Parts: sequence; structure tokens; C-alpha cells
Amino acid sequence: MMNGWGLVLGGGGPVGVAWYAGLADGLRSRGVLLSDADVIVGTSAGAKAGAWLASGEPLEVFLDAVAREATDLEGTTYTDGLNLELLGQIYVDLGAATAPLDSDVRRRIGALAKTVPPRFGDDDWYVKTFEPYVPDVPWPAKLRAVAVNADTGDVRLIGPDDGISLARGVAASCAAPGIISPVRLPDGEFVDGGARSATNADLVDRFNVERCVAVSPIVADAPMVGAATARVLAEEATRLRASGIEVSLLLPTEIEADAFGFDLLDLTKVDAAVEAGRKRGRLEADRLRGGS
Repeated sequence: MMNGWGLVLGGGGPVGVAWYAGLADGLRSRGVLLSDADVIVGTSAGAKAGAWLASGEPLEVFLDAVAREATDLEGTTYTDGLNLELLGQIYVDLGAATAPLDSDVRRRIGALAKTVPPRFGDDDWYVKTFEPYVPDVPWPAKLRAVAVNADTGDVRLIGPDDGISLARGVAASCAAPGIISPVRLPDGEFVDGGARSATNADLVDRFNVERCVAVSPIVADAPMVGAATARVLAEEATRLRASGIEVSLLLPTEIEADAFGFDLLDLTKVDAAVEAGRKRGRLEADRLRGGS
């Protein structure tokens, strides 16, 4: 017999993480706790936010970490010196998707991702950037972070039995192909779970849940990936419903478009994203409580 509910959090950069923090706070003010989910499946930014929600740490600590990161990393960019031709090849596949990408496409993306060298000659530099801004706890029991093996295209749901630190596992899920070099795990090099799907909501059917709440901060008109994110999530929801899982979607509206739009890497928009999340949380609480 199925029971419980799953929370799916899609990718969305540091602005998306901030929006998730505000959303959780707004929902909490109306008596809905995202941390009550029985399993949290996070992709990229969703893995980072999911780590906080699953950690048992107070929500205020999550909100503080979001604010600290925006202050500490002000002026930092990961987009300087990008190989735009390489990035374009990757985003042709991502932008054309109508369903989660198959293993052949994932392998192609992984091969392209492996041509990006690690910054500063340090294979672990990206992992180190996560350490101050994820919970300092063992891997939470209910969290699964989605990553893709850059060599095989296999999808990995990183969990508590893998013996991987939270910072490393979340960094692997966030290693955007074409921008960040793959992150090494014990069984290979891994890239952002977005190499399969920005949301990967259909993967929650691997768990014993009867209901799923799937959330994404990517606006539909975001260049290259916005329309594809909506199409793919709709297909994932169809698959889940066909398997008997009730699905509730929470996608951006004009509230998010006005607050931060499609630039989910702009740290100057973090405060606005938190407030937009709070507003959406207060508006959506009754609907999500009822599971519609």
C-alpha cells in the first residue's frame, strides 16, 4: 500500500535556492511544512535547498545561509571565459527536450562537460564552495540528489547510504555542464541532474509515496530552457499520475517574473527571491495542504 508524500525541487541557481527558502517560510506561516515530506528529490539548486529542508536544521538557519552566501560571493561569477560554442551544443539538447533526456543524449552532454577544466587546477574547488552554505550534518535520510554520470549517462540518486559528504553530493547535482567541470564521486565523474531534466519529478515513483508536490523556479519564457522545463515537467507529471501518484505543481507566476525573472544566477536578486517565495507560500498553502 502506498503512503506518504514526496517533494520534488527542480534546478534554479542561487536565486532559485533563495526562492525555495522563502517559499518554505511562507508555507510555514500558514501551517504547511515542506520538511514534513517523506522523501525530497532535488536537482541542482533543488538538491541544495532540499539538503536544508531535510537536515532538521531550523528554517532560520537556511535563510541565514542564503543571505550569507549572497553577501560573501557578491561579484563572483562562474560565467567568465565560457566556451559559448560548447554551451550552445549542450543547450540545443536541453532546449529541445519534451521528456527527460535519454541515456544517449546524457552521455553526449557528459562528454562535452568533461572538456571544461577545473578552475584553479583544483578538482575539488567547486565542492569547497558548497561547504560553508550547506548544513554541517550527515546526509539526511529523506534526501536524494539527482546527478548524471558524465561517462555512462546513468542517473544517480545520491542518498544516505552512499558515504558521500553533503557538500560533495550537492555539488555534483549542481555541476552545470558546460559551465562547471564534473564532480568526482567514488564511482565516477558526475554532472548536474539537469542533464536529464530540470526537475526529474518522475524519479519520485521509486519511493513509496501516494502524492507528490513538484516545484520549479524557472519561468516559462526563460531563454533556451524555460519552455523545455515546462514541457518536461508536464510529461513527468503525466507519468506519475499514470502510476497512481497524485501530483501538485507549483510553478512561477508573475510574482516571480516581477521579482527575479529568468536570471537565476544574479545574487543581487536573492532578497527579492526570498520575499517572492514567502508571498507564493502564503498564497499556495491551502491548495498544497489539500493536495490539489
